[in-house]
Amino acid sequence: MTIMAEVHSDDFRAKTNFDATPFFTKATAKEVSDLIKCDWRGDYAADAVAHAVEQLNPEVGRVLHYAALTDDCGFEVSVEPRHAIAWIVANRPDLPMDIEDQLRKDAPGELETVQSEFRSFRRIWVEMTYVMEELTSDIRPVDVEQSVMAWNMMGKLERQELSSDQKDRYQSKVSEIMEGCRPGSSEKFSHLAGQIAFLAVAGTHQDLEDVAEAYDEVLSVELSLENDSGAAAPGP
Repeated sequence: MTIMAEVHSDDFRAKTNFDATPFFTKATAKEVSDLIKCDWRGDYAADAVAHAVEQLNPEVGRVLHYAALTDDCGFEVSVEPRHAIAWIVANRPDLPMDIEDQLRKDAPGELETVQSEFRSFRRIWVEMTYVMEELTSDIRPVDVEQSVMAWNMMGKLERQELSSDQKDRYQSKVSEIMEGCRPGSSEKFSHLAGQIAFLAVAGTHQDLEDVAEAYDEVLSVELSLENDSGAAAPGP
């Protein structure tokens, strides 16, 4: 999985997106907690992310070089927090506790939110792995990117960003998929997070290709209530 980040000069004449993973492979709890404290952007802690990849990514180097040579011009970096959190949980599982300990000392007001984010993603990660292993061995292995997608979908449902009709159609389609894979599976994996996780993992499975269109439609928060009410029911 790529941990997406962006860097731009203050005048926006030089900018690029980049993979911040090299920074996080070696980052200390203090470095990550400092990033959290500045909301993952716009401070020295975020600048360090760009400097960590400057020699590895010519485009990042170009932006920093431009900012350094331009009068009264600096640069700003922003990191996608959910990508970073997901990558840390999946690849450095001991680091979250150290980050929480650091925040407890430096920024106790941030602690509860960060704990919730780490635990929320870890629950999805474990749920997806469990469903994949228990339900079928034919689905591709769980990866962080798919887990983030499931995490985002669960959040959209919990925040009531889908209409009642969209949620009903979604639940019906998930039950249909699970019943089709193994008798009784919809009861065994009826937990909402498990359903979302399973659909995210199974979305490109050979036997489930026919639900891809319905999956995109039902989970799209861009569909207005008016458009949704007038849309035709997804086909098989």
